[in-house]
Amino acid sequence: MKKITTFLALLLTCIIGATAADFVPKDGAKYLIKCKGDSKYAIWNTNCKKTFDGTEYNVLSNWNQCDTRSLFTVVSTGDGYFYIKPAADGTRYVFAINTIGADGNKNAEGNVAVKEVTDGTPDDACKWTISA
Repeated sequence: MKKITTFLALLLTCIIGATAADFVPKDGAKYLIKCKGDSKYAIWNTNCKKTFDGTEYNVLSNWNQCDTRSLFTVVSTGDGYFYIKPAADGTRYVFAINTIGADGNKNAEGNVAVKEVTDGTPDDACKWTISA
């Protein structure tokens, strides 16, 4: 009996591990994005703005707690990538941005921001790969 119990426990561990390793986001599902390093959540902070080519975008922030601004919807693009959208607004998409400060200098290369897309399909800056 002990051998069978040990075998079943090992099998269950392998199945759970294999399932986690093959994580694929479910199209249309809502997710929280949490940093492993400092356990903070990504948040769509509409008060945190950065400029790029004269346009202001809301930059994603991190926060010690989560609320509705921390929910993001994942949508498959059909070509192996995903769009990430704030769950609260279906017309906005998360994208990679290089920000420029009021002084005209680049403040940070590689920020993540949210932009409105009202004229159709988002561009490639809004496509992401997601892995566990």
